[in-house]
Amino acid sequence: MACHFGTACAVTLPVLPNTEYKREFGLVAIGSAITLDLDHVLAARSLEVNSWMTMPSRPPTHSVAAMIGLAWLVERIAPGKRLWLAVSLGVGSHLLRDLATGGAPLWHPKRVITWPVSLVAATLLILTASAWFLAGLPIQKRSIIAPKRRLRQIAHRLNTEQSRRAPARTVL
Repeated sequence: MACHFGTACAVTLPVLPNTEYKREFGLVAIGSAITLDLDHVLAARSLEVNSWMTMPSRPPTHSVAAMIGLAWLVERIAPGKRLWLAVSLGVGSHLLRDLATGGAPLWHPKRVITWPVSLVAATLLILTASAWFLAGLPIQKRSIIAPKRRLRQIAHRLNTEQSRRAPARTVL
């Protein structure tokens, strides 16, 4: 867990200056990198550390699908804060480190993939740079209202603002 904490810090700290919600972003990124290993407890069906470490392979939740699902869930819980990016950064750093240290079922639960350390290091740099760039983009506020209805509301608001600005006409 300490290694996942260190890797998550290494990819998260450069991104924090670009984020608006620094504390939440950092906590979610580092927390998601560490808590991903809770699935070892469930897969081993034991609270003994030795049983977690001697499993034949990592659980199927160590996958890109799990990362996407967690990112989607976090965005639904806290929209507009880009915490989906924090989850992607934390879980992504965890998965990449696992690829270099024994492999992970990245795409399919039955197929464990391993990567050389040099490829993992390069991918971590790309992950960090991508997150840094995405965190700096302006946050778009999404409308819950259907798009056509929203456009009608905007047009109506513009028409009422223009009518307020127009000089009063007197009719004789």
